[in-house]
Amino acid sequence: MTYYAPPFGPGPGNNDWGVRWGDALGNIEQTRKQGFTSEAYRDTGVTMEFVDHDQVSVMDGQLQIDHDWDLDTLIRMHMHTIPMTGVDGNVYWSFKYWFSSLSTVIPAVASWTTDNVTTTYVAADQYKHKITQIFEFTPSSASASSILLFQISRLATNILDTYDTNKDHGTAVSNLGIMYIDAHYMKSSPGTATELV
Repeated sequence: MTYYAPPFGPGPGNNDWGVRWGDALGNIEQTRKQGFTSEAYRDTGVTMEFVDHDQVSVMDGQLQIDHDWDLDTLIRMHMHTIPMTGVDGNVYWSFKYWFSSLSTVIPAVASWTTDNVTTTYVAADQYKHKITQIFEFTPSSASASSILLFQISRLATNILDTYDTNKDHGTAVSNLGIMYIDAHYMKSSPGTATELV
């Protein structure tokens, strides 16, 4: 029996990858968390993680970038969030990260990238699934199977965090749901030809 394998490369009907976006997935349930509230979303009985407006909340973890990554192209780290109150306000985040290629030393935190970012929610965002971008970067001289190490904190006690209205049910101060955390990356192939690159 003969199987047809379409040729790679441009053209109608061919397996033309071009450059596409992919996700390096990081389930929020699998990150390490401090200062989070775990409770049901509204009346659904479905448990979700929330950050509070009156304390610092911290999450950290690692994301592996797949072999299909177009090496040394843009990576964007973000969260999928649900604002729980119908008000305008800013959430103030701090972050640090290190992008670890194969066979490289992972340094002490003084060499990591650190910064802060403010994200804005408006009243009409209440209960909507939102993407909240935290940082982006473009590595150089990276490899397949690189791993992004990160720590992201909501600095709710900072004066720049103004999204401070209680929600009307559950734990009132837990006003921002965190559904998922992941990184968008560019991919241009189905993977690497060798296992370790």
